[in-house]
Amino acid sequence: VRKGVEACDAGEKNADDGACTNACKLPTCGDGVLQPGEECDDGNPNNYDGCLTTCLKATCGDGFAGPGEECDDGNQDNSDSCVKGCKTAACGDGCVWAGMEQCDDANKVDGDGCTNACKLPKCGDAVVQQGEECDDGNQSNFDACTNACLLPVCGDGFVQAGESCDDGNKSNYDACRNTCVPAACGDGFLWIGIEACDDGNGNNADGCTNACKLPTCGDGVVQPGEQCDDGNSSNNDSCLNNCTPASCGDGWLRTGVEQCDDGNNLGGDGCLANCQLDPLNPAVQGCDNGDSNLVWNNSCYMFFIGDLDWYGARIKCIQNGGYLVQVTSSQENAKVAVFLYGYNPAWGAGTWMGLNAIGKGCEATVGCYSWDLGLLGSQSLGPWNNFSPGQPNWTGECVQFYEIDYKWNNRPCDEQKDFICERPL
Repeated sequence: VRKGVEACDAGEKNADDGACTNACKLPTCGDGVLQPGEECDDGNPNNYDGCLTTCLKATCGDGFAGPGEECDDGNQDNSDSCVKGCKTAACGDGCVWAGMEQCDDANKVDGDGCTNACKLPKCGDAVVQQGEECDDGNQSNFDACTNACLLPVCGDGFVQAGESCDDGNKSNYDACRNTCVPAACGDGFLWIGIEACDDGNGNNADGCTNACKLPTCGDGVVQPGEQCDDGNSSNNDSCLNNCTPASCGDGWLRTGVEQCDDGNNLGGDGCLANCQLDPLNPAVQGCDNGDSNLVWNNSCYMFFIGDLDWYGARIKCIQNGGYLVQVTSSQENAKVAVFLYGYNPAWGAGTWMGLNAIGKGCEATVGCYSWDLGLLGSQSLGPWNNFSPGQPNWTGECVQFYEIDYKWNNRPCDEQKDFICERPL
């Protein structure tokens, strides 16, 4: 044995598979010679071929991905990225990959307890599972499958094709019936808060009108117990607002038919029994018929504390040879107002004048108004008026003096007020 050169020397007994190799070296793992106790020895430091550097044959689980292996993590855990058989973890391998898969049943059946995507089944995964009627995999409630994985039906709260409404309940008494059509008058179901009745027919003369309202005098439908019903509240047409026909002597002036109506059928009081003015009752002379009187600019102004409605005040003025006062200038307006205030300092509750828009349906428009001149007919308002700001409005068809600043406003004609008549001298 040459010191420092040879590790051993057995002479003729040197052998690569012996105690001293032919190169006079002691046998070691990795020398490329298969020695007793070694499974293999390929003489290289590569752990990724068939023989490890420990001279053991490569096997699945040794921690080195050798030939035929997809991976080798050196453990027996099948819940990580490398499973039994040194295969890379994948959905369908029968092993649940922790953090990546929810389940893995090693089959391609979507409808069992684990989908082909290795997820637990749920509504919205596009797979119809047990207990689901459908599953289209989207979040729309307005197609052929709702978000609850139920087939759409009337009453599910979602408006589907063929439905006009769907409020999600079974009530027929709200805005949407349980057939998913909108509630409507005449459908036979009472729409609570909107309809007073609904008898499901087209008969206006029974206990429920075609407008789904309870019958009342003034609804325009002649019901049992009514002699007429013209659908308005006027007492100056052919049907009074108690649904009885207008007649001479009822105290209401029938426009275009009667000249007067003082509530009786007696003569000698200025209004004949046929409700025409008495031509034999001459207009009064002088200017002293009112509770207070004023002569100004060739006219007699007569103030009456009468508490009459506008129609009654008109008749009273005609009986005194004139008409409800006509005011056509600021000077006349101021004169009349001072006259009224001088008679009654507390005046302000309103005094009728002749201006009106009766029967025209446009009482909120200034140009709708005209002056009633009694037996002399009527006259348009003209270019001047003294309406208060915001007047006229839809309050009524007759006009009164109201405030101390001499302004006018419109009021319902049936209100009881003092009035002022005018008669030319």
